[in-house]
Amino acid sequence: MPAIALTLARFRGGGGALIATLVEIASDDKMGPREGLALFTLPDAVDRAIADFAKSCGEERRFAGWHSAEMDRELRSAGLSVDACLWFDIANPTWSLAHSADYKHAGVLAYPLNISLKRSNDNGLHLSYSFDLSAYHRSMIESFDRSVSFVLRQLKSSETQRSADEILLVDSEELVTTQKGSTVPAAALMGDSLIGALQALVASQPDASAITFQDDTLTYAEFDQLSSRYADAIRSLGVRKNHRVGICVERSLELVPLLAAVLKCGATYVPIDPSTPTDRKEFIIADAEMSLLIVSHPESSLCASVRTVQSSALLETDVAAALSDEVANRPAQAYIIYTSGSTGRPKGVLIPQKNVLALVEALRGRLELSSQDRWTLFHSTAFDFSTWEIWGCLLTGGHLFVISYFLSRSPEGFLQLLADQKITVLNQTPTAFSQLQDAFLARRPDLQLRLVIFGGETLDASTLLPWMNSYLCSDCRVFNMYGITETTVHVTAELITRKHALACSRAVGAPIDGWSVYIKDPLGRLLPRGLTGEIYVGGHGLATGYWNNPDENEARFATDETSGQRLYRSGDRGRLRPDGRLDHLGRLDNQVKLRGFRIELDEIRSVILQVAGVSGSMVILREPEGGNSFLHAFVTGSGPDVRHIRAEISRALPDYMIPRKISVLERFPLTVNGKFDAAMALNVTDRQPVEEVSWSPADDRQAEGDTDELGVMLARSWSSVFGQAVSASDNFFDLGGDSLMAVKLAAIMRELNCPFGTVRDIFVYQTPNRIAQEWYDQLMTTPG
Repeated sequence: MPAIALTLARFRGGGGALIATLVEIASDDKMGPREGLALFTLPDAVDRAIADFAKSCGEERRFAGWHSAEMDRELRSAGLSVDACLWFDIANPTWSLAHSADYKHAGVLAYPLNISLKRSNDNGLHLSYSFDLSAYHRSMIESFDRSVSFVLRQLKSSETQRSADEILLVDSEELVTTQKGSTVPAAALMGDSLIGALQALVASQPDASAITFQDDTLTYAEFDQLSSRYADAIRSLGVRKNHRVGICVERSLELVPLLAAVLKCGATYVPIDPSTPTDRKEFIIADAEMSLLIVSHPESSLCASVRTVQSSALLETDVAAALSDEVANRPAQAYIIYTSGSTGRPKGVLIPQKNVLALVEALRGRLELSSQDRWTLFHSTAFDFSTWEIWGCLLTGGHLFVISYFLSRSPEGFLQLLADQKITVLNQTPTAFSQLQDAFLARRPDLQLRLVIFGGETLDASTLLPWMNSYLCSDCRVFNMYGITETTVHVTAELITRKHALACSRAVGAPIDGWSVYIKDPLGRLLPRGLTGEIYVGGHGLATGYWNNPDENEARFATDETSGQRLYRSGDRGRLRPDGRLDHLGRLDNQVKLRGFRIELDEIRSVILQVAGVSGSMVILREPEGGNSFLHAFVTGSGPDVRHIRAEISRALPDYMIPRKISVLERFPLTVNGKFDAAMALNVTDRQPVEEVSWSPADDRQAEGDTDELGVMLARSWSSVFGQAVSASDNFFDLGGDSLMAVKLAAIMRELNCPFGTVRDIFVYQTPNRIAQEWYDQLMTTPG
């Protein structure tokens, strides 16, 4: 009993278990003993010695009748249910270290798992398992049986005073060898210098196109020369090996050469998106202890503690001596990317060059990457997906097309570029691709895509069915990849087929070569396949650590006692399938992913709480059907003003972290456990659907500045996107607008034939009235 009890409790995720078994119950009547059920309340093993745990497994409560109504009533009143039922077909079974087993599934059973103990043909022990398909599948029961055997061996060989918590469900050494990809000696194959690997390509294909931005192109030789000129200038400004250099530059032809230039100096680049709020920029600049900040435009408001130079001025810098090859080829850290942090401040992730080389080498063969490929740099360099786009392309000799910010926010324009430039490799978050898919279905241009890679957020494969039905190129493969900034972009890869889409699969695949994945319970014990726990990642991709953050390093990076390798504790929930593929099941903590960005909800909450008048704040991620997830903040306080809150937090948070909706509550509703009741809060704050909102043009005309029918018409179209009534004078950003909302508005405004309906126009004019005024002025000045 103890072996089954401990295994069952662990399979349920801890907290003990309830097991029923058939027993004889004494009777006062003439019928004699009757069959009944004994209900064993099995404790959690925490802090119990093995002997104490085994003894506690004998505690029982008896009920007459093997379908006991009394037992059912008692369990229901306590909100409990039986986890398994044991049937002993032999008296006083003696457990041997080896036993046989068989498995069968059924429809709905009285108990989710039934285990019958019998005598086998060779006089040994045989276990027959029958299970409810709604609760278990065969591979999980097979895993359960292996764990029972392994637990039994440990119980028989253990000292009675040894803690039951030390008992494992699985042979760690066996599991370690089956939960990682093939080993890739990346350093031996490509060295440990990104610049060294890149210059080998320059030597082999100097005249091949390397980077294109709009109408300008650099060959590999020109790219190398430009990056060297930048590197000489950067070194002349005092940058040395292991220094940090900030790159706050618009997407342009010079962006990637500047990153390479920093590496040629032996320094580490720290990308900052130009749209990042000033407060956040200042924190990153100070925290990274930068030696230099390179910008596209004058940044007079930034920290005076760091030297700032415009990228255009670097080519005018008087350089005394050229960069030596010795300096250029010194391996160092590649970059620091800042991610959201639960304390209200972002944290920097330090990634060495060898990790990026290992990533490219791990996927080169599987994805058949070559110099014939044409890639896009679609994402911000402050988002680690861009690391894969840049170096995955250039280190395999491909041609990289840098996409401007506004083109990346225009699905129709980006789709046209994919067609015109014959792009073959596309990397997208599922959110961005859903809009691109809509644009494709509307126009169906001729594309040359052979590879589509998803990353950054959870993919529901069923959303790809329209693409699979319409894009008939049999050579195009679609991959879903799970990854983390701290593990160098990608960890696993799953080839997505129509079967995945029809099954609504969210599988993310097996570890890529050189990476490893483990599932552990809250105490750090390895779990067998099929059980849900926390995802741990090891292998070539692990970051050096968090920059200047020893406490977080200690909490997240540790050496595994069994394998001896360093692992990263992801905070993600997952389980391994029998074939070793990973299912990603969300987060264990308060962190979410939105449009590819990893966001700590507590960071947003912390920033909101700093606004005057706010006394309480809660933030949730809302995921309505059909996608379009967004952040919703709830606040309490002494008359907090939503527009003021939005204006204040926009100074510290990037646009993707600003809640689309902010609701003011008198007090937070609580659950019976005293926790924030998000469902109740939504019942209080959610408005009626837009189509049911009472509205007339007269309502909008009452608002200041609502002066024409065009503004009223545009405001009505905006309402359908924001999910609330919008007046013609409402500001796009005050309403909670972001780049994703701008794309949707632009599509609707094009249907209205509005000539000022691009994403750029929405960002510039910001209100329906101002856009309407520009439209009206054009109508008045257009002949005819």
